[in-house]
Amino acid sequence: MHLRSGELMFGVAPTILIDCARQLHRLAGQPFTLDDFCMALGAPIREAKPVLAQMISEGFISTQATSSSVYLATPKLGQLALSNISEGLPRAQADALLTRILDQAESVNADPLKHRCEVVRIVVFGSYLTEKEVLGDLDIGVELKELPRQHEQDWNSRYRDLLRGLATPASKVKSLLRLRKPKQISIHDLAEVLRLGTPYRLVFGEQLDSTHASPP
Repeated sequence: MHLRSGELMFGVAPTILIDCARQLHRLAGQPFTLDDFCMALGAPIREAKPVLAQMISEGFISTQATSSSVYLATPKLGQLALSNISEGLPRAQADALLTRILDQAESVNADPLKHRCEVVRIVVFGSYLTEKEVLGDLDIGVELKELPRQHEQDWNSRYRDLLRGLATPASKVKSLLRLRKPKQISIHDLAEVLRLGTPYRLVFGEQLDSTHASPP
């Protein structure tokens, strides 16, 4: 989803709207009320109600079948919750970045002992799945698997690293996949993408089994 820092969405600054979406999704799929929406938006009812009405109209929020005063988050709100603010990324550039990310994943998996981690799956989601020529950024979800420690000294070393605030194998691999382009590549845990019900496309690894959510 493409949000620019200088543009309002539903009359609200994008940073506020993204934070609101993230708070509502922390309810783990539970219905919420107008009061909940006001708290998440940080606005009084008179200001929040028009925003809520527009978000319902645009499909970010739906009303519960049994009560028009109880609301539910939709997958589109999940996309908003995972959005970042950027000045735009041309699709051709996003395609080139995705190719480099997949090459980096192959490189990590070619020597997992070196990285103490494997890339299991990578998915793309957000504006990349649309036909837009300018995207907000390249949103990817990743599933990583850290390799087990084999020796006691490995565990001691890992413990010392954690105490010193050093990166874990998984965080180091995420950094590699980000290609030092944090403003253009947004990396999320695949579990978060699935939890938010956001449509996605698998681009690396095997398909998820039937116990997981699947793209439309």
